[in-house]
Amino acid sequence: MNKDVQAPVLSNVLLILADYTSHSLKDSAELKDLVLSDLVSDSLSVLEIIYELEEKYKVTISANNFKNLRTISDLVFALDEELKSAA
Repeated sequence: MNKDVQAPVLSNVLLILADYTSHSLKDSAELKDLVLSDLVSDSLSVLEIIYELEEKYKVTISANNFKNLRTISDLVFALDEELKSAA
């Protein structure tokens, strides 16, 4: 993953995710492996988070990437891939 893109994308993911969870989300390496569905109350919230990020970055996460979204790291990677494709 491109570290130049990864850091700001991760920060934005955590910022948006914080609105949907009561978990403490300090920007750290361990956070990236947390499962999205464990952090939010339901799958609709996960979809809302993804939608907010797509709107923020003006990208659409492809169906292929979307089905693999399990962890915060997966989401950051998918956004990174879409940003590279859009560039």
